[in-house]
Amino acid sequence: MSTDTAVTTDANTAVISAIRAHHAQLASQLRALTADVLTSARAGGDAAPARKALQDWYRTELVPHAVAEEHALYSEGAELDRTRLLIDGMIAEHRSLVGLIGELGLARSAFDASTVAASALALFEVHLSKENDLLLPALDRAGIDLAAVLDGMHEILGGHDHDAEAGGSDGGCGCSHEHADGDPDVFILSNMNNVGAVEVNAFQAHSRVLIQKSTKEGFGLTVTEALWKARPMVAGRVGGIVAQIADGETGWLVDSIDECAQACIEILRDPDEARTRALKGKEHVRRHFLTPRLLRDWLVLFNKLAGNDTGGSEITIV
Repeated sequence: MSTDTAVTTDANTAVISAIRAHHAQLASQLRALTADVLTSARAGGDAAPARKALQDWYRTELVPHAVAEEHALYSEGAELDRTRLLIDGMIAEHRSLVGLIGELGLARSAFDASTVAASALALFEVHLSKENDLLLPALDRAGIDLAAVLDGMHEILGGHDHDAEAGGSDGGCGCSHEHADGDPDVFILSNMNNVGAVEVNAFQAHSRVLIQKSTKEGFGLTVTEALWKARPMVAGRVGGIVAQIADGETGWLVDSIDECAQACIEILRDPDEARTRALKGKEHVRRHFLTPRLLRDWLVLFNKLAGNDTGGSEITIV
């Protein structure tokens, strides 16, 4: 772990110190758990309990931390020219860590498990050094208000009592249960805990309502996927989402959490109307966002440039 060598603004000093302290805590915990796996392997005893403890830590501590980082810190860094490539590399490191976590569960011997555990620890510590010494100072110099960006995100800031949470025993600190008012049917799943394309496709295809409550967005391909599967879609009124959803016709555009909740209630109360909008959404995608439309536009453009008759066809503008 590195020391605090970067100069920070007064507004961000406390936040950056809290993040680095939390990083130090995570690294210390991971070193101890990894040492238990290595010690068990060297002793020739049963390494299964130590391995399970390490896997549980990754699931309940690292994965929520990584997801929170990508959602908050990394999304800010991706907007800056000076940190864009750094963010790409750090996200790749997250994926590598997830791969190592998977290998840890599949290891056939204590020796294999110890090798994977040591590799994951080394990668994690290098990753934290990049965040402490490169990313955080860069975000600070760019004038980003880290306190506002990370408000309430104890997965990054630390300072949260996991043992005090009723939901902590079944996967992390229990925040999902807290925000869902104790609802045990709320789960947080992501590609950080082995939810991939197959699982996402199943969730989308069988959901009664899908939500993409973005506060900022590029095109928003997840919205396109949901519309193409003819699922009722509720999404934030930002970025390329507004080109995909006609509010009140092909889906629901919302500007607040309350509006999002109300739209979900409407969908569940009137599934027939929701289905009608969803089918219109699928048709909108078919007409505007599939490869045949792109090919047609290229043909229209080439013919226009060549001075040929396009038969009344025009390039689609969305």
